Amino acid sequence: MSGKKGAPENKGGAPGRGRRHSISLDEIMRYLFSASPRLQIFTINALFGERIPPDSASAIKLNADFIVEDRDSLLERFVKIEADLICEVRRGESSAEDYHFEFQTEYIGCGPMAERLFQYDFSRAIERGNAGAGHGSEALKALEMGNASNSRAEDGSHLLIMPRTIVIHIEKHSKIPSSYELSIFKDGFRSLYSYPVFKIWSHTAEELREKELYMLIPLKLAEIHGEIDSIYRRKDGKSKREDIRNLILTTLTPVERELGIIHEGRLISRADYDRIYGAIVYLFGYYIDVYKLDILLGEEEGVLMDDSYPQSILEFIKANDTAVLKERIEAAEKKWNEAEAKMEQKIKEAGAKLEQERKEAEARLEQERKEAKARLEQERKETEARLEQERKEREKLQLRFEKLKDAISTIVPGFSFD
Repeated sequence: MSGKKGAPENKGGAPGRGRRHSISLDEIMRYLFSASPRLQIFTINALFGERIPPDSASAIKLNADFIVEDRDSLLERFVKIEADLICEVRRGESSAEDYHFEFQTEYIGCGPMAERLFQYDFSRAIERGNAGAGHGSEALKALEMGNASNSRAEDGSHLLIMPRTIVIHIEKHSKIPSSYELSIFKDGFRSLYSYPVFKIWSHTAEELREKELYMLIPLKLAEIHGEIDSIYRRKDGKSKREDIRNLILTTLTPVERELGIIHEGRLISRADYDRIYGAIVYLFGYYIDVYKLDILLGEEEGVLMDDSYPQSILEFIKANDTAVLKERIEAAEKKWNEAEAKMEQKIKEAGAKLEQERKEAEARLEQERKEAKARLEQERKETEARLEQERKEREKLQLRFEKLKDAISTIVPGFSFD
């Protein structure tokens, strides 16, 4: 996602001139997708047009880091690429299906985005293909049904199944397409890869609730990040305060209303409901911390919020202090960083092992070369000795022949061998 690849963060609080503070969408989406499998499947069904039974299927987050060979660097042999989120879904005894989500806050260009998506999906297909499963018509039948594992096709070729992928764009941009497309030409044939785009700003909080995209409702609050940032930079004083206040209220009010409907209708579990609310509180706290809204939103110094904000949001914040939520997210990120450090160590160890194997292979080849050279030299000497021996034998025969001629000439005068 662009949040992790975009502009550097200004750790000191409010954004500095010319720099934009980044929302940690990585942490928010990992937090949300740690919800129940049922809530994850609601999201997958809505975004991918699936009809997966939410109460009988399982959904788990997969490791979305892949180690690939770096062909552009003379120094590093391997690099790590990171997809945002890949979920594996199993329907009963059927094979697993992968669903890939990329979350973007910025537009990086159609070409680079499509190439990145293809690289992620191909890396996952290769990783999954190492396990393999099934052969022939059964694999193709499963593929047609949409639940195939990687295996072999009827013609014996290796079959790779890429994840189904969607890009979720958070902030509005005029150049964002309805899908990212990539064409690959090989041997005169063209293969087209298309990755659909879901634009958060094109859907109201009510529409997200009606489509059972409950997990994406907090992103309505992330959607206004660019507008808030722009207001903060171009305005001063009371005008800035009122504009930011109105923008947050305009966005937060329908979000709070839809979450009230979800809660009253018991559409999701209490744990999932609290998780969604927690993401909203995190984003709300982010705006307070980064843009100094504790001063901008209150008439008096030290006033954090007032009664103009939805009461349920205020009550939830009081019951679930943002510092506690932030601490939990930081703890989760710490675990992620530790896992990342372990992965880096494994990469270094793998690189060292490969380097050692390369040196050993070179040493073996050098030894084999020397042995081959020695054998050839020995064969040359043996051949020269054999030829020398044959030459001497011929000379002996020639001498005996000459003596025989002399003897016969003595016995039979005038006799000739001509």
